Amino acid sequence: METFKNEQVNSTKIHQKQSNVPQIRFKGFNDAWEQRRLGDIANKFFGGGTPKTSVKKYWDGNLPWIQSSDLVVGKLFDIKPKKYISENGLNNSASKQVPANSIAIVTRVGVGKVGYFPYSYATSQDFISFSNLNIDTLFGTFLCYKTLNGNLNLQGSSIKGITGVTARNFIIKIPQQKYEQFNIGQFMYHADKLITLHQRKCDQLKNIKKSLLEKLFPKNGTLYPELRFKGFTDAWEQRRLGEAFINLQNNTL
Repeated sequence: METFKNEQVNSTKIHQKQSNVPQIRFKGFNDAWEQRRLGDIANKFFGGGTPKTSVKKYWDGNLPWIQSSDLVVGKLFDIKPKKYISENGLNNSASKQVPANSIAIVTRVGVGKVGYFPYSYATSQDFISFSNLNIDTLFGTFLCYKTLNGNLNLQGSSIKGITGVTARNFIIKIPQQKYEQFNIGQFMYHADKLITLHQRKCDQLKNIKKSLLEKLFPKNGTLYPELRFKGFTDAWEQRRLGEAFINLQNNTL
C-alpha cells in the first residue's frame, strides 16, 4: 500500500487567535471545536497512477479509474467514472485500489476538486485519497472542500498543485461530538441536493424557453408561427429590424 509520510506541523503556523466556536450552531451544542490537521480525519492514505494507455489489457476492467476531469469544483457527490481499469492495469501501475467510503482530493491538475466515493475505485496520480475515516463522512467531505478552497486562492491563482503532505497538514477545526458533525454533514448534503434539483428545473425551463422561441416566431419563408395564443390568426408582417424602433439615429435609439 502506498502511503504518505506523517510529518509534524510547525506550531507557528497554527492560528491560536482564531475562534474555535462557529457563529451558527445546531441547538444543544456548545463545546469548542478541536484544532487538528486535515490528515487526522483518516487512518489510511492512497496515491494514484495511470496504467499504460497503449496496453489494452490494462483497461476496460471492473474497477472505476478516476481522473481529475471526472470531478467538478463544488460537486462533491454522485461522481460518474468515465474509465475503468483491469486487475492487470492495477498490478502494473502505481495506481492503488481505494476502499469504498473514501474522500479523494485533487492535488495536481485541477487542484481544489474534492469527491466522496461510496464505491471502491482507483485514481490517477493527480489525487490523494483519505480512507478509513474516523469522522462523519459527509461532514468530512465538506470539510475537505472548504479547507482546500480556503487555503488555496484558486480563482486567478497560478497554483499548479500541492503535495499530499501539504494537504494532510492543513490546519482544520472539527466538532468534538460526532453527532454535531452528522448534523452539519446532513444539512449541507441536503442543501446540495436542493440546489441540484432547482438547477435541473432551471435547465428544463431554459429548454422550454428555447423551444418556444422557435415555435412562437415564424420560421424563414413563412408569415405564420407554429404556435400562437388563442384568438390570433392574422399573418405576421415582414419589416426591417430598424422599423421596429421609433427613432434610430447615429446608432443610438
